[in-house]
Amino acid sequence: MLRNDVFRPRATSYWLLYTIERVEGLRASRFYVAMIALHVLCTWLLFAILVAWPGFGTELAFFAAAFFAIYEGHQEAVMWISACNETLQFLFGAAAMLAWLRFLRGGGWVWLPGSLAAFCMALLSKESAVIWIPLMALPVLTGSEKKVKLAWLLPFCAAAAVHIALILCGGGNSFRFQDGSFSWHAPFLLAWTRSFWRVLWVWGLAALVFLAAARSRRLEVAAGLLWIGIALVPYSFLTYMTFVPSRQTYLASAGLALVVGAALITLRALDRRAFWAVAAVMLIANVGVIWTRKRSQFLARAEPTEQLIAVARRTSGVIYIECFPRDRFAAEQALHLALNREPSELVWDAEDAEKRHAAVRFCYAGR
Repeated sequence: MLRNDVFRPRATSYWLLYTIERVEGLRASRFYVAMIALHVLCTWLLFAILVAWPGFGTELAFFAAAFFAIYEGHQEAVMWISACNETLQFLFGAAAMLAWLRFLRGGGWVWLPGSLAAFCMALLSKESAVIWIPLMALPVLTGSEKKVKLAWLLPFCAAAAVHIALILCGGGNSFRFQDGSFSWHAPFLLAWTRSFWRVLWVWGLAALVFLAAARSRRLEVAAGLLWIGIALVPYSFLTYMTFVPSRQTYLASAGLALVVGAALITLRALDRRAFWAVAAVMLIANVGVIWTRKRSQFLARAEPTEQLIAVARRTSGVIYIECFPRDRFAAEQALHLALNREPSELVWDAEDAEKRHAAVRFCYAGR
């Protein structure tokens, strides 16, 4: 894996998936539980980071983390097992930042190598993990002795430089430089601007308007907006769409949570009844979107392979695939993973199907 330019930057994802499959098998509920557990850990780490952040406090950290926990905008990074690299990157990056903050606050020298080790694990989780370095610099910029403290980020910069060099050297072997995931010629500014707006809509925008009217929490707002802007940078070099997919806003949504948390504690201090009403609306709206619109999208996405598996379960012969809305690879792997049947049992050509006496024809019946 260390020699592979595709697998190395996302090694922790493969370790996680391999472990779950070996211990629990291919049961969807086990993968879902693992993703929820990762999200819970990330939520607690965000809480701990904001508690340790100079100038913030436990109350702000609580409400920001609470919003982060229920926010539907990054749900794909939690509900989709293939997006576990986003949560794993956040997990190790947040652990690195927490240890970094403990070191800055005089917790002892042991926190610095601990932070660096966690950062290296983040680099083994996603190519974009280098963006944690400017995020870790944010708390330093709000305090004194900036130059002295920022100098301790040099080992992190060295690790990131090696990470980037390995990726660039192996760029010709990685499909991520050819599938639109990353290109220096991408419309970066358009993608970044649209993504920034999409992250803020609608809770962040409402929080900003309220805080501007209340003339409150400028430090939190500045830190939250900077966090969002920085976190979106490595994801905005894509060419297959002009905004960052929801799963890749998981890191940026921590900045959104900071802004919303600041608005919530300000509202709580001004009017407790209004606070509870707004909190209830947030909870119902976010959970409602996940369990209605988002859940239906995931079911629709899985429907073609579910139909194919159901047909394959009823027959032991060759299946002629007459029409299928996904890649051939998706059909073959669905059959192999769900029923342990060989990809060769699917035929895609009518003449081949006739020669092999296909037992059944399959054509996806869409909604």
